[in-house]
Amino acid sequence: RAGIRSMMITGDNIETARAIAKDIDINGKALRGSDLDKMTVRQLRSAVKEVAIYARVSPVHKLKILNALEKNGEIVAMSGDGVNDAPALKGAHVGISMGKIGTQVAREASSVVLTDDHFSTMVTAVREGRRIYDNIRKFVLFLLRANFDEILLIMTVLALDMPLPYLPIHILWINLMTDSLPALALGLEKAEPDIMKKPPRPPEEHLLSGEWVRLILTSIIAFAFAFFLFKHLLDSGDTVEHARSVTLMMAICFELILANTVRSKQMLFKVGFFSNPWILWATLLPFLLQFVLLYTPLASVFHLVPLTLEDWKLVAVLSAISFVIFELLKLLPEFNFKKKTFA
Repeated sequence: RAGIRSMMITGDNIETARAIAKDIDINGKALRGSDLDKMTVRQLRSAVKEVAIYARVSPVHKLKILNALEKNGEIVAMSGDGVNDAPALKGAHVGISMGKIGTQVAREASSVVLTDDHFSTMVTAVREGRRIYDNIRKFVLFLLRANFDEILLIMTVLALDMPLPYLPIHILWINLMTDSLPALALGLEKAEPDIMKKPPRPPEEHLLSGEWVRLILTSIIAFAFAFFLFKHLLDSGDTVEHARSVTLMMAICFELILANTVRSKQMLFKVGFFSNPWILWATLLPFLLQFVLLYTPLASVFHLVPLTLEDWKLVAVLSAISFVIFELLKLLPEFNFKKKTFA
């Protein structure tokens, strides 16, 4: 289901290999090592697309099979335990040696040592590897989405000769509150429910592949909210300090909401709002610290003023709207600029 094809290469009799392969659901044609000797390179490259069981093979045959798979563009993980397996383990994209029965030579030639010698551990490792990669991707996407809007906002107000919506200390505060704990909490996100039902990602795939449209739209939307909120408050006759205080609170709420929506490509209600307790604490703590900042003497140090009840209502409404928009953006198809097609 994970899009990974399992193959058996053994020195045992072909009937024994077929019987074991049937028990463990490895389906495909079977070949003997003697059959491989009669094949040309082109014939072998064609055969490995359908053959899943190789019996009565030698280490030389194992290397031939590996080379044929790699020439077909396959990413190959090869396991082994003996001294003679070292060339194939070294030549594979991922060489996996047995930690218990494997020889020292095999372990040194491998990039991974399977300490318990269980094939099922490889499945667990693939699942965990995919989870880690997904979380790194979420981490990077969150940081980019959460900071591009600040750049756009500062550049726009400078071009229009307006007062700055954020002072340097405010930008540092936003980054401290929203780019640290929430980003770290995303690294502890659980695996997606369908993570082992997806095919492996292409080796040439970029970390942001398929996410550029959502990344750009999120940044534009966040910029628009902050800019028009700041401009509206100034046009209404508010002081710059008050307009900055409301805009800063809105920016922090936006990034905390974004940290929660980026947790999954699925709608958040399907994933569960409380499925990752770390993200809850990483959202609550910055919000409380911002509350302390606004209603203590620290506000004067940061050139801020306390927010009124009406201000909180405005921030709450805008936050709710932004949450709905960010969730709806998940319905957009992934767009790959390289292929110019929807994937």
